[in-house]
Amino acid sequence: MILVYDYMANGTLHDHLYKMKKPSLSWTRRLTICIGAARGLHYLHTGSKHSIIHHDVKRRVDQIIDPYVQGKIDPTSLRTFTDMARKCLGEKGSERPTMGEVLWNLEQAWLQQQQNDCFQNDGNYG
Repeated sequence: MILVYDYMANGTLHDHLYKMKKPSLSWTRRLTICIGAARGLHYLHTGSKHSIIHHDVKRRVDQIIDPYVQGKIDPTSLRTFTDMARKCLGEKGSERPTMGEVLWNLEQAWLQQQQNDCFQNDGNYG
């Protein structure tokens, strides 16, 4: 099986997170991207009839948080997100969560962030 990717005219996720010339991504958008990546990896590991070889997707935890973030992230959402990221970096496979667990936890963090964004937009968050 060969994966073919569309051309991404807006650049990479790395560009948006780390390069000053790219617009900053909201935390809701970041969580949406993470959930999409988790769903894709979950499919690669469990949903395909054939074995799929892919490159290692690990990243350092300190790269998750952008020092130029404008806006707020819900503390509960951030805690869920960073705890899951740390667990995914376990040395032994038996220490790491399944992709289903990662997906569920990221979806919970995303829902929490959406609720927080609604409060901010209503002016009721404080």
